[in-house]
Amino acid sequence: MQSAVAQPSVAGCRHPLVLHGRAGPARRPMAAATAATPAAAIVHEPFRVLSDWLTNNGGNVSSITVGNCQMGDITVRGLVATQDLSTSTPAISVPISNTLRDDQAPIVYPKAPWNVNLAAYILDERSKCNSSRLWPYICTLPAESNSPLLLPDNALQEVQYPPAVAAIQSYQQLAGESFRQCNSACTGAGKAAVSWPDWVWALHMVQSRSIRLAITGCKVMIPGIDLLNHGGPAANGQLVLGRASWQVEGEPAVCFVTTKAIRAGQQVNCSGSFRVFALSCAVLFFYGLALLLLCCA
Repeated sequence: MQSAVAQPSVAGCRHPLVLHGRAGPARRPMAAATAATPAAAIVHEPFRVLSDWLTNNGGNVSSITVGNCQMGDITVRGLVATQDLSTSTPAISVPISNTLRDDQAPIVYPKAPWNVNLAAYILDERSKCNSSRLWPYICTLPAESNSPLLLPDNALQEVQYPPAVAAIQSYQQLAGESFRQCNSACTGAGKAAVSWPDWVWALHMVQSRSIRLAITGCKVMIPGIDLLNHGGPAANGQLVLGRASWQVEGEPAVCFVTTKAIRAGQQVNCSGSFRVFALSCAVLFFYGLALLLLCCA
């Protein structure tokens, strides 16, 4: 495994930044969007390349692009409709074979956890640049992370919720130990060591963008689908498993299908099925964000 560069550029063989003026943070604030969330489509060459790659490999991306979306008081990167979409319109279809599966990632060292194997796999593919089959997907990943792994002790104590503090500390211990064992494996194989910032980045990409897919029985990262923001009650689409309407035959796919009519320029988003307190902990642990919860007696 080769070491990747923490601050890559678009032109060379480095992991390209997202092309919308600044590097998009790995976090995506999960404040609920309004039904008429304003958004502005932007030039995003990596998403166009990803769309072509998915289409050429049996998937489909229809009438959406990357945009700057207003969610509450925050502007975030998200997916935007380029034309009016009616209810039950499949906007993205990703064949199972084009997902990144934890059960297909090489084992880094004996008994390595699934997220460690998948993180090492992403870094290895990223080091290959455009010779990697996954390069179109890797180019859409944020170049920076907002991982709780980076929280110093004094900031961690400000979390003020013992279960969350314990979970983050356990996560930090896992990251440190896996970092040492991964680099030991690299040394033994005559490969360059991985840097700590790269390791944190890769783990954060895996933790914040993976879901368990029942049809595979494993954790997966789904190119294109993972650019969807969570819309809460204002969500206008959902993920379904199966074949899209244009597929007569072929392998099953993960599809994003609209559940409401969406106007051109409006954000398309999905909804996660989390309970509010579980969501608060999960968002802090996996995304590095703290949600303000208003509780009524």
